[in-house]
Amino acid sequence: MSHKNVLLIMTDQVIADTLSCYGGNICQTPNLQKLAEASAIFSKAYTSVPLCTPARASIFTGKYPHKHGLLYNATYESYGRPELVDASSMITTPLKDAGYHCGYIGKWHIGEKLGPVDYGFEGTRFAGYGLPSDFVADYDDYLKEKGHPGQEFVKVKNFVSSRDIDSLNFPLGRNMPPDFNGSEQYAGVVDLPTELTPAGFVASRTVDMLNQFKDEPFFLTASFWGPHHPAMPNNTYAGTHSPEAIEEWANYNDELNGKPNIQSRYIKCLHRRFNEEGWPLWSKVIAAHFDFMTMIDSQIGLILDELDNLGLRENTLVIFTADHGDSLGCHGGLWDKGPYNYEEVMRVPMLVRVPGLENMSVHNAMVNNMDVYSTILDYCGAKCPDDVDSVSFLPVAERNAKSVRDFVMTQFYGFDVRGLCLQRSIISGNLKYVFNPADIDEFYDLDDDPDEMTNGIDDSSKAGEITMMKTKLSNEMKRVKDPYATFASQLMGL
Repeated sequence: MSHKNVLLIMTDQVIADTLSCYGGNICQTPNLQKLAEASAIFSKAYTSVPLCTPARASIFTGKYPHKHGLLYNATYESYGRPELVDASSMITTPLKDAGYHCGYIGKWHIGEKLGPVDYGFEGTRFAGYGLPSDFVADYDDYLKEKGHPGQEFVKVKNFVSSRDIDSLNFPLGRNMPPDFNGSEQYAGVVDLPTELTPAGFVASRTVDMLNQFKDEPFFLTASFWGPHHPAMPNNTYAGTHSPEAIEEWANYNDELNGKPNIQSRYIKCLHRRFNEEGWPLWSKVIAAHFDFMTMIDSQIGLILDELDNLGLRENTLVIFTADHGDSLGCHGGLWDKGPYNYEEVMRVPMLVRVPGLENMSVHNAMVNNMDVYSTILDYCGAKCPDDVDSVSFLPVAERNAKSVRDFVMTQFYGFDVRGLCLQRSIISGNLKYVFNPADIDEFYDLDDDPDEMTNGIDDSSKAGEITMMKTKLSNEMKRVKDPYATFASQLMGL
């Protein structure tokens, strides 16, 4: 076979350092470990935005959010755009021009009305988040094809939310008790065999599409919903990880002194059960997330095995990454992601298996996960548009270059109906500067303070480095025409 293929495997928010290939020694992911042993491992890969919709839109358009237009999560009812500014900016446009079949299976969350098929992909039909524990027609059809009566007959047991619930049925959003509050869905055990779980659905449909595309050049995405909460392993994987074996994070007792107020406000006001019960509850929920990730890992293994069985390994670039990280109790008990720029939330795993170069290599090159866009086009020989912010890291993955970026800039505009919050950050080597125009800025030297316990923004001994980072960020905001660049340098005190 002479044509080149790409398989992109994505999970929905995962802390990179919990994976064994990134030094984690608890979460069991043997298939990702096996992939890593044949891959380039990027240790300094970051999300463009620590939030699903804008990050995913950046990955598939190669543009910062202020250019692709999706700034927040599913909030067009209150503010923001419901869809991309320009549908033709989707990666399918240059790939189809180059003769590629484009397939997409699983979580989308790029816009609310238009799904993958509306942007030129084959496969997933639904738009928005499409969480299977609520209702997704594609997943319901899949269950019925496999002889299951359908989503409304799926049970979740031992559900942990704002209070414990013995059992409830899908759709969770409709069946939660009246005192359920907001997004407080943490973990439970889904009463399904692995093949019928949402992770099994993604793997099965991806395997089907590999068989469908095997004789033609293809770009195929397998997008898993987990380990994003609610963590829902099944009986096969529940209990794989012991809560007692999970030690408190090194920064769990961070009192957040000298840090932006929104962080402590989120801890005190949202998800209060964690605040009240402390680490014993955290360790229980974290163990469930690890169980969930192990179940997903088993399904990633099925996809990779099928790639081998079909003889496609020798000409298929495999990329594994996530849209962003997670907090899971770091820094005093933060939950989820959002207006905090800590490593747990900002860093993402990035494994790249290049055909013909299947040996592990670890790279500290700075990478933005939206660089996946240009990397895929580069590998496939497709024309990359001139107006993208993405940079191909294929030369690094192929061991022909040490770096392609000097730094990574990230953006944040606000979460969803939880409110707006403007942030910009820049990470260069071991230094990180966070611009919080409505509050105190942040500065961390990750060599001196890897757990980011002390905000060094007022450290006079670091004044030169802080000014350098501010200048880099201000210049980059101007270069990419960030709409907030005009007054940023003045607000930074430059």
